[in-house]
Amino acid sequence: MVRFLISTVGLSLFTFAFVPVCFAAPAHRTASPLTLPEAEILLYTMPQSVRVRNDGKDVVWERITSNAFDQEDYFVFLLSSTAPARIVPVVGSFAVNKHTADVLDITAEYQFVTSKQLLDLQKILRREHCITREFVEKFRNINPDTGGARLSPRGTR
Repeated sequence: MVRFLISTVGLSLFTFAFVPVCFAAPAHRTASPLTLPEAEILLYTMPQSVRVRNDGKDVVWERITSNAFDQEDYFVFLLSSTAPARIVPVVGSFAVNKHTADVLDITAEYQFVTSKQLLDLQKILRREHCITREFVEKFRNINPDTGGARLSPRGTR
């Protein structure tokens, strides 16, 4: 029993040491960028990925690290299905904004990807990373192309 209590307390202290301090006074809140695994979870929950899995296949992605994309503000991916080679398995290219948790469909002229499940996950990630509405509005319209213009409010160029 004592051993369980010590391990539980130790785990709690360890957990609190790595939880962002979002509940501090507003002046002390600091937003942090998303991590690569969090961006991959967003990819997995996108409607495009759900459709592929509903067809009995799985989705795979490859991170694009080309200088043609803004690597400082985005994780950029090529998403494919596990369809047989004779079928075109490419689902599309997507960019995850590290500052807002927004997902953009690059192949659809930078449209924002949305679904209830994705919006719920974005809400959780934004809360955990101390990303406020004001912060989202500030960083939302950054274009994933390094030489591109800012995105319009609808998510297109």
